[in-house]
Amino acid sequence: MPSLWFDDFDEEQIPDWFEQLGTDKVVIKPTVGTNSQHTFLIDDPASTELVSELEMTFGQRPFFVQPFMTNVQTSCATQKIITC
Repeated sequence: MPSLWFDDFDEEQIPDWFEQLGTDKVVIKPTVGTNSQHTFLIDDPASTELVSELEMTFGQRPFFVQPFMTNVQTSCATQKIITC
């Protein structure tokens, strides 16, 4: 699966994620984590509220971004996957 890897968060890069991965929905995850903790589903364009939460979560933490795959979707109906 195509992935983009980052050492820290820069909100200016968000539009590039969608363009580089050729999708309108991405998943952002910590490089090291357990289960789905700190995993987010992001639509293009990302809301200001969500961008603030991403900054708090990944400001000083490595993470990666992948295209959202509908066949991996959980039963969550929210943007923040860990809120199931």
